Amino acid sequence: MNNRKYNVVVFDMDGTLIKESCWELIHRYFNLDWERTKKIIEKYYYRKISFSKLLMEGKKIWGQNKFPHITQIEKALSTYTLMKNAKKAITKLKDKNYLVILITYGLDILAKKVAKDLGIEHIYANELELDEEGYPTGKQKIHVRAGKKMEILKKISKKIHIPLSKFIVVGDSKYDLEMFDKVGFRIALNPKDREIEKEADVVIKTNDLLEVANLILNL
Repeated sequence: MNNRKYNVVVFDMDGTLIKESCWELIHRYFNLDWERTKKIIEKYYYRKISFSKLLMEGKKIWGQNKFPHITQIEKALSTYTLMKNAKKAITKLKDKNYLVILITYGLDILAKKVAKDLGIEHIYANELELDEEGYPTGKQKIHVRAGKKMEILKKISKKIHIPLSKFIVVGDSKYDLEMFDKVGFRIALNPKDREIEKEADVVIKTNDLLEVANLILNL
């Protein structure tokens, strides 16, 4: 490890690396009620309902017993928009030997697309379970549990032998607050919630990730 103050930069995905959320993309593509689903997802995040209950409520919104085929979901998730200068920002950080990590509660289908676009090699996301025909079963392979992003950071820290005090976290909403707890530096990017704005070391009220990269490189 070098003597630099920080070595690892962790990005949330939805609203941080891309403008939309994973589930928002799906709802927009299929013309579904995103505002209704947001309320249900919030209940799941705060563990007021189980994942199976979340999926049952989801089926009511879809108005059908079967979810779309995986090929349709992949098309929906291909409609994302990268934040301004996202590629330049990640390239700058990697050129200076920062370890860049993506952590999201969203689907790995989207996370892998975004990571490939930006050159991020380390991602943590959740998987849809599919049946033999390629339709979602209503279950997920959970790798990033609701409210448990900090558990992932602790595992990463232990695996790479770098303390959390050398981690920088970049997020945009209250769902990223848990990662702000023990890390060395916290950046709120165009924050959606007052809670994360209050806890951040720096608030950047634009969607320009180059501002984030330049800030980090000058710490």
